[in-house]
Order: sequence, then C-alpha cells, then structure tokens
Amino acid sequence: MKIKEITNLTDLVSFKGNSKIERKAMFIGLVSSTILSKELFKKNEDLKEYTDIFRDNNSSSFKDYIFASRTQVIAKVQRFLLETLTDDNFDNIINKHVYYIEKKNIEIKNTKYNENKKVNSEINRKKSLIEEMYKNRLRNQDRNDN
Repeated sequence: MKIKEITNLTDLVSFKGNSKIERKAMFIGLVSSTILSKELFKKNEDLKEYTDIFRDNNSSSFKDYIFASRTQVIAKVQRFLLETLTDDNFDNIINKHVYYIEKKNIEIKNTKYNENKKVNSEINRKKSLIEEMYKNRLRNQDRNDN
C-alpha cells in the first residue's frame, strides 16, 4: 500500500462521524496495511520503531523473533490493540500513528530527493567528461590538420 493511500485511510479512521467500533475495526485494518507496506518498511527490522508507538509505559516491546515475519507482527499488534484499545487511549494511538506516518513520509521524500540529487550530479559529471573528451578530440584533429 502506498503512503498516500495510508494517509487517506488514516483520515477516514480519524473521522468522528463513524462509530467507535467502526473506527477501531478500520484502524486495525489500517495498521495491518501499514505493517505490510514495503514502501514504508524495507526490512522487517524497521517495524520495531513503528510497533513501539502502540506500547504504553507498562508494556515491553515485542520479542525479536516476532519480526521475522510481518504476519506475526500483524497478529501481535492486532491482539495487543484488541486487548488494550479503550475509548480513552484510542485517539492518542491514532495521533501517534498519524505522526509516525507523516514523519516516515518526510524521510522517504528526503531520501528520494537525495538519491535523485546523486543521480543528477553523476549525470552532470559524465556529461562534462564527455564534453571534455569531445573538445580534446577536436583539438587533436585541428593539430593533425595543421
């Protein structure tokens, strides 16, 4: 799922016009889609930071072996949310999710910008190298003609 789609779904979950049960069900689906996103999380290890947003002060983070499989991560997070999600902390968890996705989106954009910048500088370097070679060739031809 693309970041833009996740952001749009987050807006839907945040909409107060839906019932709490609908919002919770949509949020759990949204979290599952977020976890499966290879655009947001290239490696399963990258999910550790994201799953920490669901912890409260009393709970510990998931064991490392859980991160071997995204479906295991989804199962653990869903179970955790079903057991701990209350009306009191629901909006807070949605806000943490939104903040994390926006922060991650900015990181991805910066990474893409830097990659494009590197590619463009490499292209410009090769262009100037080719131009220099062409000029040298013309100079050598002029010398040989004289």
